[in-house]
Amino acid sequence: MRGRPPKILFLFFLIITFFILFTILEAYSTLITISEVQPLPRRDGITYFLSKYTGSVGQFDFMVETRSIRLQPTGEYVNSAVITLYWIIEAPPGQDGRYFTISVSLYDDNGVSLTSGFVVECLLKGINSRSYTITLSNTNIDKVAEVETSISDSGGWCKIG
Repeated sequence: MRGRPPKILFLFFLIITFFILFTILEAYSTLITISEVQPLPRRDGITYFLSKYTGSVGQFDFMVETRSIRLQPTGEYVNSAVITLYWIIEAPPGQDGRYFTISVSLYDDNGVSLTSGFVVECLLKGINSRSYTITLSNTNIDKVAEVETSISDSGGWCKIG
């Protein structure tokens, strides 16, 4: 007559199963962590300051915020940055959006400005998200300690077409 397997075998099975699952999950999470790191040649890290702008003109409100920024290195030099914005903009009838100035500045360890760049874009009314490339002068990536974004209202409504 066969009965239930001994409890010791069941515990052994649970321990082995837990160990295998833990190993798989740990390996998977390590792979994700490694793939998300932007390599920095000879620096421990770069500090990023992301900006947010809120304002209104009359009854029309707007909010623009930086969701991410990515430096675009070419060899040892950075020559552009890609900034992703998210915004909610209300505009009067007959207008498609509002002009905003989007800028990026790079600083060294002492807070001295290395380079900066900006674009003026028409951000369309409604809820949107988009990436913009900002050209920078060639700057050695090893000197970059801080990256700061800035968003400001350019003071005008825009119409596409």
